[in-house]
Amino acid sequence: MLATFRTMRVVLLLVLSCLAMMANAADSYSVIGTPSGDRVVLQLGSFPVAFSLAHLAVADAQQPAAREALNALLTSKRVEVLYQADFGTDLAGAARVQILVGKTNVNEELVARGLATYQPLKEGSAAEGVIKRAQDKAKKSGVGIWKSGSSLAVVASAAAKPAAKPGATVVAKGPFCSELDNNFYYAAGSREVANVSAQRLIYYPDEATAVKAGKKKSIKVEAVKRGTTEADADAAYQLGKEITANAVDSGNTSARDELYEKAYASLTQAMQIYSELVDKSPNDEALGGKLQQCMQLRYGTVKMRRFTH
Repeated sequence: MLATFRTMRVVLLLVLSCLAMMANAADSYSVIGTPSGDRVVLQLGSFPVAFSLAHLAVADAQQPAAREALNALLTSKRVEVLYQADFGTDLAGAARVQILVGKTNVNEELVARGLATYQPLKEGSAAEGVIKRAQDKAKKSGVGIWKSGSSLAVVASAAAKPAAKPGATVVAKGPFCSELDNNFYYAAGSREVANVSAQRLIYYPDEATAVKAGKKKSIKVEAVKRGTTEADADAAYQLGKEITANAVDSGNTSARDELYEKAYASLTQAMQIYSELVDKSPNDEALGGKLQQCMQLRYGTVKMRRFTH
């Protein structure tokens, strides 16, 4: 009876959390640091992940000023992340993103102040249009590197990348990938990411690059013996729920995050089996309901870590 009550309480907490996320429309993250004028480190789950600012470039001479501006904009703030698949990654494997603080687009702000230059990735992209317009205004106002007589403006203009032709593919898919706000990376095409929107996937050329970008190798699914039946899926799902309940009861401790990772592994296994069964019996509403509940709880094991930090 106690275990049942705890499980019901966990499910209720997760449902309420999901409703709160839907109401807020976007997730927010703590800023851990700004190692350079075009790079930020955010707290994702239990460890930091580096991101590169999309659609801009910061000249070496402007790095100190750009980093100072970033610190002023981001210190003690929670931020939202805008990411699209065609933003891609930088040379170090970090996802290129736009950072939002309230109503302020940080990428746009750096370019508007003349601390960075607009770098097009895809011609006609609405996401980067605001950055281009910010540079046009900075040039017109003569701020930052666009001050009259500044040699940096000449260098910046020469270094600007040409926009890709319409319809050109700018996303290089690699053998490994990760969801934007997931701490782990997986083999591209694996079941763990099969149902993830392509707009949220970041690809890496090798495992070393994924690790350098702040991702961890996905933990092996060893919660229960791998099976193929609905009973096997039910067992893995039940274990995942029990581990999640223990994680909630652990409070703000390192053990909590380890428990969430184990719950995630068990629920991933259940989801895989349920998915296979649903593919075979697409009209089985009860089975489909189990898959949906499993996926929601699995998603919650990632989200709840952020809520409790």
